[in-house]
Amino acid sequence: MCLALLAHDCHPRYSLVLAANRDEFHSRPAQPAYWWEGGEILAGRDRQAGGSWLGTSYSGRWAVLTNLPSPVRDDAPSRGELVLEYLRDEGPPVAALRELLAREVSGCCLLAGAPGAAAWGSTGGEVTELAPGFHALSNAPPGTEWPKVVAGRDALRVALRDSAIDPEALFAILANRTIPVGGEPWSAAFVATPKFGTRCSTLLLVGRNGHVEFRERSFDSRGDVTDEVCESCALV
Repeated sequence: MCLALLAHDCHPRYSLVLAANRDEFHSRPAQPAYWWEGGEILAGRDRQAGGSWLGTSYSGRWAVLTNLPSPVRDDAPSRGELVLEYLRDEGPPVAALRELLAREVSGCCLLAGAPGAAAWGSTGGEVTELAPGFHALSNAPPGTEWPKVVAGRDALRVALRDSAIDPEALFAILANRTIPVGGEPWSAAFVATPKFGTRCSTLLLVGRNGHVEFRERSFDSRGDVTDEVCESCALV
């Protein structure tokens, strides 16, 4: 299952540190992150439904989507469209998420933000503004303390103790294949099974000086890297 780790406004050099894994069936076609819509949005693309699971924009907005097992609405729009709509929006995160998560879509969670603010919520649940600090989300309503959620959040806190951030240390957190005692393969931070697994790991770092660094690694069913994206820009 997916994992998103967030350090929101709690680091001396970075206002945002986001590290996330997208877990999906290997048979579902996807395109690694690239600049959409004339260079306004940087996101991966789900080639089956057309949406995205994680993206950011030049204005400093960002969003991550995780799926919930229910409800499933076969006739509903793609959940991945919510990410794109949020990135195109200009409203505060809480207001934008309330509107998006009230729609008739299959179950999902959104973790999203804009300069100086962040929020999360799920379909059928409350949308909450996030206080500065460390947060983590998987494929359950916000606040669900699965082992990999707790372990990932704690590891991120340790990795950010220094003022300098090593992206490889963040990728190492996302690459953890340890399965909790009594857990299933999908209980690990990084899932590697023949049919379903971690398709990509993404880092988004926003400096307090407005510099943005985006890194993404894509993987095959063995967990080997197949593609790497590195982009940087300045907020407008």
